Parts: sequence; C-alpha cells; structure tokens
Amino acid sequence: MGEDYSNLQKMYQQRFSQGQMNQDLKPNNPMRGPQLKSGCGIVVFLAVGIFVAAGIALFLFLNKGSFDSVKEKFEEITTEESEGPVKKVNSKNSLAGTLTNALILPGKDGKQRLYLMTYELKGTNYTYNTYIYEPYEKEIIKYTGIKSSAYPPPTNLIYAKGEIWKINNESGPNKPGVFTYNPETGEETMDTQGFSTRFAELNDGISKIYFYPTPPRMNIETTDGRKVLYDITNDALYPGDTEFRNTFKDKKNPITVFALGVENANESARKRLFLVTGPESSLWSRNVEEYYFTSSSTLKFMLNAESKVIAKGKVFLEGVMLYQDDDACFIFHQDKAGNNAERIISCIDKAGTILWTVSTESELSSKLRASDENSLSSMFFIKNNVHLTRSGNLVLFYYDKTGFIGFDFSTGKILFEDDINTD
Repeated sequence: MGEDYSNLQKMYQQRFSQGQMNQDLKPNNPMRGPQLKSGCGIVVFLAVGIFVAAGIALFLFLNKGSFDSVKEKFEEITTEESEGPVKKVNSKNSLAGTLTNALILPGKDGKQRLYLMTYELKGTNYTYNTYIYEPYEKEIIKYTGIKSSAYPPPTNLIYAKGEIWKINNESGPNKPGVFTYNPETGEETMDTQGFSTRFAELNDGISKIYFYPTPPRMNIETTDGRKVLYDITNDALYPGDTEFRNTFKDKKNPITVFALGVENANESARKRLFLVTGPESSLWSRNVEEYYFTSSSTLKFMLNAESKVIAKGKVFLEGVMLYQDDDACFIFHQDKAGNNAERIISCIDKAGTILWTVSTESELSSKLRASDENSLSSMFFIKNNVHLTRSGNLVLFYYDKTGFIGFDFSTGKILFEDDINTD
C-alpha cells in the first residue's frame, strides 16, 4: 500500500516500449497485424477490469460491514504510527520479537511478574510490544502494541515509587520521553507532557535525556537551553549535577560497596574483587574506577576510602560487574582470556564466598560465548548487551535481542527461562 503509481506507470511504459522495440528488430516483422491484435487485447482487458471493479464496488455497497472491514485493514497497514493495541495475544506462549528490556515487578504469592519490551519488523513498519508476563506459568497478563515507521528508541526501565518508569533517549525521529505505568494493569499514568508540566523549568519542552541507574536520575536538556537533573527517588529537580552531588556532601556515614579492580595496569584483563569502605559522600554512586587499585594511595586520595581483596586467589578475567546490593554482587567473566572462552556469572557475598556460578557451558545461552568466529562476541562489545537485576529471591538475567533467565538467589537454580528471538 502507499506505492508510487506514477513510477509503476513509467516502468510499465518503459517495459512496453522495450518489448515493442524488440519486436520491431525481428526480421520479417509484420507491423500492422500484431499492432491491431494488441490493441484489441488491451480493450478487452480494460473492459473486463471495469466489470470486475464495478462488481466489487456493488458488493461492498450492499455489504457495509465488509467495506468497514476492508477500510480498517487498510488503515492498520498504512497508518504510520498509531497508539494502542495492534494485535491481540491469547496464547500463553506468544512472546515474540527482539527483546530490548526486562524488569521485575511485584507479584502475588511471592512470585514476581515481568515487564517485557520487544519489537518486530513487518514490512517497513515496526511494532513495539510490551507485556506484563507471569514467567513461572508462561502466561501473558497484559499486552499492548504500538506501530511506528521508526526504529525503537533506546529505553531504560526502572520500578520506582510503586510504578513502572520508561525513559526514552532521543534517537533519530524518536523524541526523548518519560512515561509511567500502573504495574498491575499496564495502563499509562503519566506521559512526557504530564511530567514536564510538573516543573516550570521543563514547560518549554525536553530536547535530550540521559539516564543513570544508581541512584536513578535523569540529566535533562530543554528546548530553551536549560540543563537540569531530576532525582527519581526523591522526586526533586536540581539546577545541575553539582547541586545534586552536594546533597551527599554532609553524609559522612561509612558505607561498603563491591568493586572490581586492576592491580597491574599492564594486565587489564586480570581483575580482582574488592570491598571498598568510605563515606557515603564519596561512594554515593556505588561505582569505583578499576584503575584506582593500581596504587594503594590512589583510592585514599580520590575517595577517602580503603579497600580489601575478597574471594582471595580468584581472578575474574575480563570481568564486568553486572549488579550489586547489600547482600551480594554478580560478575560476568570468562574462564580464560581471549576471544575463545566460556562465559560465567558468579554470585559472591561480602565474605568473598562464591555462592554459585552458571556458565555458557550449561545454563547460559551459547550465544554468549567468546568466539574467534565472531569479532562482536568480545567482552568489549557484549558487556553492554547483558543485564542483571534482583528483587527478593529472584535474580533476573537478560541478554539483548534473545531472551531471559530467572535464578533463585539462594541456590542459583533456574526458576524459568525464555528464548524469545530464535533467529
């Protein structure tokens, strides 16, 4: 639908002219006979076409319901962007598309639900799918879809203040946006305009958003040139980063965080696990640079903090900290250096005890292995495509485009798993 018929007409004329020229080039071509024959054929063809079209029009006129059905189908295909459901999902096993986001939601009887986002490309249009999903029984509780001609925008999901927050970064024709949803029904409770009207500084509109997960906050640029910071946890807007960081400067209480560190700058693949203790004013972001550990004085000078090695004797090759909280941390690493290795997730507590591990050799998808055959499988590329979060006893690991796995925090046992995109 939506084809350029003038172009089709030109193509037809070119092909017809080319075919006629080929006929003319043949020896002993009887010019007049074929021309008259072709003319008669075209007349007959047009007459039949008009008759058929008239019959279809009469049928649709006499059957108004059929006309409405055709009209609705046409609009569904040709509408560039329409909000609301575009298809109905009844099957319990109907998750579809390329996975982009997964979030743990509170559930009944201690069994959490998931909020999932995928997309599908059909023709020239994308369908953005969102599901509220019961993963233990593989049941879709709620589904909505949005059709768009634009590639899905980069999106961040968090559960905060009893609601689902969806934060879209600017990407091509997609505008930055802030939305909230009811975790039970999936219904939208706030859109970007509603968020902007809550603060006078945002009334002229948002031009850019940069999201940071710990603590959850957004750096926002407005269409009239302002640069502000929104603290999601405390529902507060600050003039900038400095003013936000100043809210921590008087918090001298000591806190302890996990950190991966490089002891030798020339051996960047070899990472050890540290516990870092210092004032909250320095460690409020729970993030410590890996190279602060190459010198005993650097950590003290930069953060007024101290560290100790835990999980002694263990090196986490190419390690990446996926998640940490007050109980444990989760590290994604390899069994050997290089681009031909198994990948492992290790769950480690503050005593340095490795509580459990899972690997691409058994529990994790083989697509996550490091492979010489795929240059994009190196940790440099893949570390941004693997994600892990925890809520209570559920540890949710998901990998972009493909699927997700739920683990029991205490044992590492797989509670559920789904491969959505099997391409």
